[in-house]
Amino acid sequence: MSSSYSKTKMKALKEALAAKDWTAVEKNASDVLTFEGSNYNARVFLALALFNLGKFEESEENYKKAIEGAPTQPLARQGLASFYEKRNRWSDYAWSLQELMQLFEQSGDAIKYGESLQKFIEVRRAHGTVPELIQALSLIIPSSPTWSLLRQLPPANPTAPLASSVHTLQLALQSALPTLLEITTLTETLESNALTSEVNKRRQRLGGTTLSAAETRRRVEAEQLPTSALPALYRSLLDDPDAASDDELRRSVERKLLDHLGNLLKALPSRFDGPNLDLKAQEKRKEARDEEEFVKGHVREEVERLSHDMVLIGVKEEKAWMTVLDWSDRNSTWDTVDWREVGRYVETFPQTGLANIARASQILRDTAEAPNLDSADNATKPVPPSEEEMLQIIEDGLAASPDSLLAHILSSHYLSDKREWEPLVQISEAGLALLLRIEKEIGRALAKSRRTLESHLAISLVHFNPPVHHLRALRLLESLLAPPNKPAIPLLSAKAYVLQHSEKWVQAVDAWDAVIAASGSSVEPSLEVQEERSWCLYNAGELETAREALKDVVRELEKRKQVRDEERKAKEIARSKAGQERGEGVEEGETSVETLERATAWWRLGKCLWDLGETDPSQNEPAYDAFIAAVFASPTFAPAFTSLGIFYRTVDPPDYKRASQCFEKAFELDNGQEIAARYLAEEFAEIGEWSLVESIARRIVEGAGSRAAMGGKAAQRLSWAFKALGGAELNIKRYPNAISAFLSALRGAPGDVHTWIRLGVAYRGSGKHIAALKVFARALEIDPTSWFAKYSIGDVQRDIGLLEPAIKSFRSILEDRPKEVGVRVVLAETLLAAGAEQLRSGFPIRAEESLMSAIEEACSMISDGSPTRIAWKVAADAAAALSKISGATPIPVVEKLIEQLERQAVDSKIEGMTAIKVSSLRPILTTGSPSNIWSALAALGYKMRVLLETQNEASIGSAWFDFGLSLWNLRSQGADLLRDSGSKELALQQSVRCLKFALHKEPYNPLFWNALGVVAFDLSPRLSQHAFIKAIEHNARSAVPWANLGLFYTVHGDDDLANQAFLKAQVLDPDFVPAWVGQATLARQAGHFTEASVLLHHAFTIGSDTPEADLGFATSSFAQYRSSSDSSLTPAESLSGPLFALTRYLSRRPQDVSALHLNALILEQLGDHETASASLEEAASLLSDLYDSDESPEVEARFIIAQSNLGRVRLANEDHEGAITAFDFALNLIPSPSSLPENPSAESGLSREQAILLYTECKLGMGLAQFWLGETSTALELLSEGLEELESVTSSKKADLAVSLCRIYWSEEDEDRALSALLDSPDVESIKSSMVVKLTLQALAILTSDKALMEVVKRVHQHPEAKYNLDATRMNALERLLKEDEAGALDIISRTLHAAPWENSNRRSLARILIELTPRPGPDSPNINLEICSRFLRTKNVVGETTDSKARRLIGGATIFAAQEGKETEALSMLEKAVWSAPWHSAARHALSSFVETTKH
Repeated sequence: MSSSYSKTKMKALKEALAAKDWTAVEKNASDVLTFEGSNYNARVFLALALFNLGKFEESEENYKKAIEGAPTQPLARQGLASFYEKRNRWSDYAWSLQELMQLFEQSGDAIKYGESLQKFIEVRRAHGTVPELIQALSLIIPSSPTWSLLRQLPPANPTAPLASSVHTLQLALQSALPTLLEITTLTETLESNALTSEVNKRRQRLGGTTLSAAETRRRVEAEQLPTSALPALYRSLLDDPDAASDDELRRSVERKLLDHLGNLLKALPSRFDGPNLDLKAQEKRKEARDEEEFVKGHVREEVERLSHDMVLIGVKEEKAWMTVLDWSDRNSTWDTVDWREVGRYVETFPQTGLANIARASQILRDTAEAPNLDSADNATKPVPPSEEEMLQIIEDGLAASPDSLLAHILSSHYLSDKREWEPLVQISEAGLALLLRIEKEIGRALAKSRRTLESHLAISLVHFNPPVHHLRALRLLESLLAPPNKPAIPLLSAKAYVLQHSEKWVQAVDAWDAVIAASGSSVEPSLEVQEERSWCLYNAGELETAREALKDVVRELEKRKQVRDEERKAKEIARSKAGQERGEGVEEGETSVETLERATAWWRLGKCLWDLGETDPSQNEPAYDAFIAAVFASPTFAPAFTSLGIFYRTVDPPDYKRASQCFEKAFELDNGQEIAARYLAEEFAEIGEWSLVESIARRIVEGAGSRAAMGGKAAQRLSWAFKALGGAELNIKRYPNAISAFLSALRGAPGDVHTWIRLGVAYRGSGKHIAALKVFARALEIDPTSWFAKYSIGDVQRDIGLLEPAIKSFRSILEDRPKEVGVRVVLAETLLAAGAEQLRSGFPIRAEESLMSAIEEACSMISDGSPTRIAWKVAADAAAALSKISGATPIPVVEKLIEQLERQAVDSKIEGMTAIKVSSLRPILTTGSPSNIWSALAALGYKMRVLLETQNEASIGSAWFDFGLSLWNLRSQGADLLRDSGSKELALQQSVRCLKFALHKEPYNPLFWNALGVVAFDLSPRLSQHAFIKAIEHNARSAVPWANLGLFYTVHGDDDLANQAFLKAQVLDPDFVPAWVGQATLARQAGHFTEASVLLHHAFTIGSDTPEADLGFATSSFAQYRSSSDSSLTPAESLSGPLFALTRYLSRRPQDVSALHLNALILEQLGDHETASASLEEAASLLSDLYDSDESPEVEARFIIAQSNLGRVRLANEDHEGAITAFDFALNLIPSPSSLPENPSAESGLSREQAILLYTECKLGMGLAQFWLGETSTALELLSEGLEELESVTSSKKADLAVSLCRIYWSEEDEDRALSALLDSPDVESIKSSMVVKLTLQALAILTSDKALMEVVKRVHQHPEAKYNLDATRMNALERLLKEDEAGALDIISRTLHAAPWENSNRRSLARILIELTPRPGPDSPNINLEICSRFLRTKNVVGETTDSKARRLIGGATIFAAQEGKETEALSMLEKAVWSAPWHSAARHALSSFVETTKH
């Protein structure tokens, strides 16, 4: 029943299929498959129905099930392919077609296979990639595996294209050539794009090996080209029968194949590649070397075979011809060149550079082989090119064919024959570089070509500019002559020439003998060899043998000349008979080369005879005849003229005129004639023609300097020329050229001291001072007696700032040469410079010694009548510098200077300059201050210099300038001379006049204008401003006038312009301190004290010695210290810098009262009370003297303050009697507070508040001093008087007096009077509001256990922040502890910690109290107090923490650890760190020693 049911359903299915009722088809097919699941047709029809019903996934699944059920049936596969095509699933469609093709291939159905293949190609062409299309097209070429099946298809019928379903395929099968061409084109594009893409990707890769673009491409080609499909395709095209008739196509394919194989050959690794530093790559190369060599050799053979075939049939492809010609390696000589092959190349490529060179070379070769043809033959043969034309052909040919190895070899052959050495060197080197590249590319050595080019290079290096390149040539010759190479005569001759130029004459003779031996016994050696061997024998000292040999050579050369003359005459007779003229440029008879050879031989014979004439005078005349014969042989042969000149100078009597003419002629012909040049230079030097000497030396150096650079005898001969040239260059200050010349001179004369010294001078002039020192030291080693070398060493040391060694050098010279004026002058100047530098560096004592020595040297020169102008300048400058040093006592030599001034009558010789006179200086020598004496002496010294420089226009301006500035300085430093204001005004006016005189001489000198502005600053503001602006105009790059202009504007109230001027000065010179000080002054005037402090600190740290900066920095820093609340910095850390600045300032200005006072205040803060007391005493003394002169209230006020501070410092230093004296001085000058008016007049020196404060301090200080002296009653009386005087005034200082009075009563055990001192005062409420009073009352209450007094203390009104005061906290905690209220004490202390948890002092106080409290056990610790302490104290370093603070923190931590059991090691470690952090901290050292002692016991 199932079978009939299935048939019924299948019948219905087919009917529905015919009616395209896809629903019915689906139903019937499903029914059939229900009963017969393996029904192939039903499954296929079901899939078709599902596709048409839009059920695509189910349709595809049923197609695949049908294929699985019957894999050999095509219907389901065809349906699935149609499904994919209609769904545009082209990849799946192509896959299904491939499945069908495989099925039909197995069944042998050519038509069905062709239909599927045609569709497959179409889909790949329309929707596939290039590789997929290439794969598809590869199925229809003869190499396809199904080619035999496709050949079963019937031929295409062009008349009925639609009659066949595979008509397109049939057409393609008729000829495979179009398909091969298409595949080839696609493959070329595909591989080219892949290669380019890979190259770009590697070039853009980060972190990879840095390679050039060419090397990267080469590596990629080496990877990709070996697997390329193109060579096989190219060969298929060439083998295709249809391509046999298309020559153009074949040539194109052959070129492409040759290019491809050539690129592959270049890309493959070669054994000629350079070394690889990658070790792994080297190991890889070792393993794969044989395989790589085999592959490269195989590719090379293919390239050579293809090139040979192309050349054989005459293909016009130059690369193939170059391969055949260059790689053949048989072009070592003219005879081994394949001229037939070269001729074919010339015919094929007539316009290339190689063709032109080869054509001209062949013509020259043919002409040389058959030179004597008759005229008829000559008319038909091409005309050989001339030498100039051939050189041009070679130049143009190599430019057109730079990659032709044959062109380089042919050119080298020609140039070697013509002895054109310089171009031969260039072409041989270029040829060797090209050869190396070819060898790398082809992986094979071209030994013959290399030997040819290296031989040409070696020979040319020997003869080109000898002996510069001989070292390089000798290396080449040694390798070319080494076994198993056969020795070549040209190479042996070249080696002999090298030895000859090296003046190794014996070895050169042996070398020429080797040349003769290599020529063979049957061959007569050439005249050149005989002559050179004879010349070597002459130089080796074998004069007799050399003479005979040279005579033989001369004899043969003369015979050759006769032959050439006869040939010339014969040619002239023949031309005369034929009626012809000699062609232009045609050389007949003896050639120029032969003429030179003959002249050289005669001259050498003459030299030999001349040297023999030293022992046999009869040889002199023959020598002269030989020189004359050389001149007749070649009138341009310069050595013969040189020898003739020597002959004329030597004969008796000497003929110097003829000798000079001969030398001039020789040097004119050849500037390398060193002997002639030296004789000429000596003659010109004798008559003073130094320009001609320089010209001769320069020409000699230019012509023969390269030989001197090689050293040896040539350098010795040319040493004089280099010295002369170096001296000329030194005179015109071309120091690098002079250095080069002197170094060359020293190669030939290393022991010449004068050259060493001049070299040092050149080094010094070029700024290379260290090199100059070494050179001068070398000169001194050679000649220890050379005083000028010592002087030069000292001079250079002075230039680079080594003044002390320079002074020693100059003094050592003067020990041997005491009268050397120049050295004395330089010594004095150096001493002056040393003193000035030491003064700037802050070493006044050293500076004083140096300046005194400078004055002594200057005075000595003045006494001896030496250069007095310089001496007076040095003396005046030294005196001016000494005026800035306090306590610089005048030395006896000053008396001598004054005597010299009096002897010169300097006072009467300059009219109108009477501000300073010698007569006014002498009276103050014993009574005046040293600074006044030195200032006056400096002014008189400059005045004397003005007299001496009167006739010297170059220096008179600077003399007036110095004199003017000295007069201006005298106003401030010459108090003993200019006592009244009129004298000071006169000095100022005369100073302005002097500066105007200076500007009259040098109106464009910015220093003079700036000085005029400074001098006229107070005298004439308009003139001062004008002078500063002129100084800026003449030198806008100097910061000095800008800073002075800024100060001018500051004084006159224009802050904006002043700020701009100071900023401009800072930009021009950031290290110019006055500019920063001026800007700080502006900031302070504007109220910007922080900015001013920063600017002053920067000015001080620059390091320049500027007193204003030192004082400003010290003042600002001290004020900042007084106002700072930072307790982390100790006084030493805060005030060490200001103290150094003040010390340096006081060394300059020791009588500055303000600086002395400030210095004392800083020393007081640092605890140096003794030095502070001395400073205040000096300040008080100066103020006392100043008050005696003008009795100013302001001076009186400053004196009172100084005495008050002095008393306080003495009291701190426990000098109680001295303190009483100082306080008494001050109290005697301070009015009583009760008598002070409310508003004191402006004339009063002290304000009311200052007077009350000073009075209180003096009373308090005197009382304390009396108390410490044991005078208690006097102390009580003083303090009581003070309180009584202050009853009527309001002052917070009354509390200090009251507290001190209370403490003294308490010390006397008078409790009632102690309390009454605080409580019985009429102004008790204001007194008790003071913190110190409150603390004192609280202490009394605690000590006396007076609860009533404690209540009084608690009722005293305090500021809310007072409860956090450390002293108040300590007192309150002490009160609680006395009551055994530990919890209350901790609560009080913790309040301060909460208020300021960052304060280390609060932490330490709380920790100290916790340690001292009774231990309290905790859950994890026997003493919880210590655990709390460890949390308070920091154990790590704190940013910005000072060393002292760190030490205190570590001591506290160690204390905590020491109190805990088992923590001794940690405690010891922290104490050691504390000592290491601050070794000067006594508490740290004491704590460590105590801990160590405790742990021992």
